[in-house]
Amino acid sequence: MRKRWHVLVGIALALGLLFMCMAVPLLGLGGLCSFVASLPTPAARATYSPVGLTREDPAPVGQPVVNDQEVECTVLGVERGVALEWENPEEGNEFIVITLRLRNLGSTDQTRRYAPSDFRVVGARGVIYNRMFFLSTLDEALGSGEFFGGAEVTGKIIQEAGIGETNLVLIWDPGPGATARYLSLDK
Repeated sequence: MRKRWHVLVGIALALGLLFMCMAVPLLGLGGLCSFVASLPTPAARATYSPVGLTREDPAPVGQPVVNDQEVECTVLGVERGVALEWENPEEGNEFIVITLRLRNLGSTDQTRRYAPSDFRVVGARGVIYNRMFFLSTLDEALGSGEFFGGAEVTGKIIQEAGIGETNLVLIWDPGPGATARYLSLDK
């Protein structure tokens, strides 16, 4: 008896679906069928990913990213083609001055280290520029240091990149315990 009931329900559902498929064109509901057919399947839906986790999706200038160590980094400004009186860029390259703000979002008894060497630049050509310059003589330079949770530091770093290189991205990798984050240098 129970099996017969399941079979009858299955037949009723199948007949109902068949009726709906035949009735939709007759009732002018073709738009509804087109709409339902156009909905993306679960596999085709995009998944949300915060910016700054990949080179292809860097955080825009002014938007902060947070690393695994609960430190936030924001590019506040970018100046390209800067001349330094004590140094020249390699041939075909230019200096870029990047103003950064770092905030320790951890607890007030937790310290984190920071340094200009935590940063590198990459552009559209895929070349990672490792040559950077310490601004020990400038008051506004981002030095190396350590800060407690709740504190922030702001300063400038100088990097080198190809003249006219597009899609410049700052790679922020403070070392062990943190995964690299990516910040756009294009305004």
